[in-house]
Amino acid sequence: MNKAVRILNLEPLHYSANAQAVLETLGDVTNGPLSRNELLEKIGVFDVLVTRLGHQIDKEALNAANSLKVIVSATTGLNHIDMEVAQDKKITILSLQGEREFLDSIHATAEHSFALIFSLYRKIPSAHQSVMNGHWDRDSFIGNELQGKKLGIIGLGRLGTKVANFAKAFDITVYAYDTNPAVSMDGIENTSSLNEIADLCDIITIHIPSSKENKNFIASDFFNRMKRNAILINTSRGDVVDQVALLSSLKDKKIAAAALDVLEEEYNGNLGTSPLIEYARNHENLIITPHIGGATYESMHKTELFMAQKLQRFFLSQA
Repeated sequence: MNKAVRILNLEPLHYSANAQAVLETLGDVTNGPLSRNELLEKIGVFDVLVTRLGHQIDKEALNAANSLKVIVSATTGLNHIDMEVAQDKKITILSLQGEREFLDSIHATAEHSFALIFSLYRKIPSAHQSVMNGHWDRDSFIGNELQGKKLGIIGLGRLGTKVANFAKAFDITVYAYDTNPAVSMDGIENTSSLNEIADLCDIITIHIPSSKENKNFIASDFFNRMKRNAILINTSRGDVVDQVALLSSLKDKKIAAAALDVLEEEYNGNLGTSPLIEYARNHENLIITPHIGGATYESMHKTELFMAQKLQRFFLSQA
């Protein structure tokens, strides 16, 4: 393979050794990490950029990338990349989008959805903190069981389907809404409207992609219809939920609780001023994790190797 190809691996921490070996057969590999300023200074000489979610590959970065031909992102979502600028510059984007057969072997985010459900239902974070503060107070942390509850899944794609299958093991009644009416699966109740999910369900999980159409897909009208004892789980992307409406609903006790693995601010650098993070500091009915849904060694190493091999196939197709 052409050793003149210059590859920048932006986030090598915990990166798959097997994937790294594949990259090294393709060209000269430079490993990060890089600061934002270092990225802008150095990106111009590289042909290939390998990234996760730790950097915004925005207009400024892409305009500095004078030699860049390929971006490799081991993600399904691509809102960390300015796709319009990349297209204008004729940069090829290789990602996990559309790789359904491979992605069926990746379980991390669906499992994390249930971790968040358990964290809320069994009050695990606050119970742990109480013990760390020197208390042993069982009665303050009485929770809820999953058995017999109604779970509403918004988006019955790969992740929604996995969550539905997990739910069946807990004897949960599963309802699902998808904008594509042809999408269905055995053993669940398909609903004809989003409102039915809000009206019926005790637990609601979101599994839809970020897009212009899906921005604020879950907004105040939905929260106003939810049961007061219902909880919301979002492991998809932050901008699919109207965060102002969510915060208001939590403050006004229109819903019981929420757990988020994603925030809209994670892509604009304003996490330090996030009203949701500020609220969560002092309220137990909001749990936030730093987009770790897909962050398991198993899933990351599988996807990194898959993407390195996808880059390898891309180069072979260009030969």
